[in-house]
Amino acid sequence: MKYCPEKEDSGDKLLPGEFFTWGKGPDGQPKWFLFAAPDGTNICVAINGQKMGNGEVGWQFNNDNEAPTLSPSIWCHAPTDWHGWITNGQMTTC
Repeated sequence: MKYCPEKEDSGDKLLPGEFFTWGKGPDGQPKWFLFAAPDGTNICVAINGQKMGNGEVGWQFNNDNEAPTLSPSIWCHAPTDWHGWITNGQMTTC
């Protein structure tokens, strides 16, 4: 995966495998992780204890922009149907 902080402000769509984080929680850690799934769909998930819209706590992020890891797996039903892992900078589809 490739960290693309410049895309946060540009409004450009991420390409498959690109990501960035933004927002800061009370602990100074990023709150959101936006990435492009293998089909190019941009997906945003809550990280580092931030809650999703349904009230569930989001994913744990290792705060490593060179080799990001999120846990547990991500299962997205909309806007695309993708289930997989982001581990050590690699996206793996189930």
